Amino acid sequence: MLNFDFSGWSQKEFNEFFNRETPHFTKMGKYTLPSEIEILKKADEEERIDLSTIGFFFFESKPMDYNPVDIIPFATTGGDGCFFAFLTDYQLYDSIYDCPIVFISPCDGDEMNYLFAKNFKDFLSIIMTIYSAENIRFNNPRTFDFEQAIKTLNEDYQEYGEEHFVSRNKTVEFISN
Repeated sequence: MLNFDFSGWSQKEFNEFFNRETPHFTKMGKYTLPSEIEILKKADEEERIDLSTIGFFFFESKPMDYNPVDIIPFATTGGDGCFFAFLTDYQLYDSIYDCPIVFISPCDGDEMNYLFAKNFKDFLSIIMTIYSAENIRFNNPRTFDFEQAIKTLNEDYQEYGEEHFVSRNKTVEFISN
């Protein structure tokens, strides 16, 4: 911009150029987030459930410059910027419910980004089963021993006490219903 000559521009052209929308930052294209996200966020805010007990938090964020433009981020694990996003594949899918879910770990490089679930319903099923997406962060989900990881997590969570497990079960039950 330092050497750009705006002298031939009208005020209207200048305003239109600098106030233009950047589509992947301001819109989600033809998609709206699943209504279930709002239901779960509200239940979490009202402390009827605790999403942290199943390893993620919903958030509203615009994609960063370094993220692919065909994703819609919607949840984070809370670890090193790791997050989940709907992969829209440039609006290929008819509905947000059809979009695959990706797990992106920006601090770990491209080899740590995974196709996590075939859709949002599958995402919820998986996340309730594996306890935390952090389980797959440094492991290949195709060869990872989830049973052992869950057993280890159960042992680790013993330090949190029974209240943690009650809260987790309540959250899983809420989502399942």
